[in-house]
Amino acid sequence: MAGAITTVDGRREDDIAVRDSPITTSDPITTSSPKNTSSPKKTSDPITATGPITTAIGPISAASPITTAGPITTAGPISTSGPINAPPGPLTASPGPITGAGPITSPLLLLRAPPAPLLAPAAPPRRPNPSMEEHLALMHDKLRHELPNFFLKIPDYALYSPDIEFVNHPLRLHTRGRAMYQV
Repeated sequence: MAGAITTVDGRREDDIAVRDSPITTSDPITTSSPKNTSSPKKTSDPITATGPITTAIGPISAASPITTAGPITTAGPISTSGPINAPPGPLTASPGPITGAGPITSPLLLLRAPPAPLLAPAAPPRRPNPSMEEHLALMHDKLRHELPNFFLKIPDYALYSPDIEFVNHPLRLHTRGRAMYQV
């Protein structure tokens, strides 16, 4: 498992995959294994940068520290769209400090995903269901005609049973019976 890479899919909490091959960009990267430094091998599994790179502890950003098993040296062209000042040639990972003919602004820039797309403008507010609009218009019309006359009617207390208790909490009033409530 030396040199294994753990990646997190991110869609579910158990989407963790461990791969023995290193992550590469769209161009093959020449890597040297610490065990066998004599013959570098080319990896053939390109990664398409379709989203941000995430690890088990979260997304990688320019402020995140990177720890590697060996330093990164440049020996050829690096074809990326980021601001990297490195000599042409493939990227080689081998033991030792970060070296190269030109300065690399940050080793993290090699792993950077493309910038996130701008937020799309908010969609226009959804219109309510037309049947709900019709229902509300009908209720508004009924209330406009019936509500002014509601308090002018004499209430029909025959709807209530004779032993009913009316409770008015704000006034702390309890009345028992229909006759007491009518008064």
